[in-house]
Amino acid sequence: YVEDSGSQLILNRVIISNNMAGNGAGIFNNGTMTLTDVVITSNGDVAVTSEGGGIYNKNSSTLNRVTIYANEADDGGGIHNDDTASNISLTNVTVSGNTAAGFGGGLANQAPATIVNSTFTLNNANNGGCIDNCDSIDMTNTILSGNTANSTNDDVIGAITSQGYNLIGNTSGISGLVASDITGVS
Repeated sequence: YVEDSGSQLILNRVIISNNMAGNGAGIFNNGTMTLTDVVITSNGDVAVTSEGGGIYNKNSSTLNRVTIYANEADDGGGIHNDDTASNISLTNVTVSGNTAAGFGGGLANQAPATIVNSTFTLNNANNGGCIDNCDSIDMTNTILSGNTANSTNDDVIGAITSQGYNLIGNTSGISGLVASDITGVS
């Protein structure tokens, strides 16, 4: 739990699991956070955790070679990037098997995000099984496929800014793709 916006959290080679909280069951970040070679798993519960089963980001987060799986929240089962955040950056990150009762099984995004060389799969939500995007996402060489939604938009709700070479399984609800993106593939 990083409450002070001037605080810094740096984690390398750790596992964060089996935690419960109202927001950010795995990690609640209001400072500057850097995670490298970290696993965040089995945190939160849709009945207890409002936002961010794995991570709740309110400031700045950089994730490198991180696995976020089997977390639960009402919104943002894996990650909730709050509208007060300055940014979140994901490189070589796997977001899989997370659940949200509402929006964004893998990621509920409300602030600038950058996603590179990452995989989002097997996430589930009522809407936006993979990503519910309300802000900006720059995405390169990333897989969004095999996610499910109970009502609409299995993979993404909202626009992304594709930098190319992404694989998107279900394109209903997404805009911003470019010619080098591969679509309609599971």
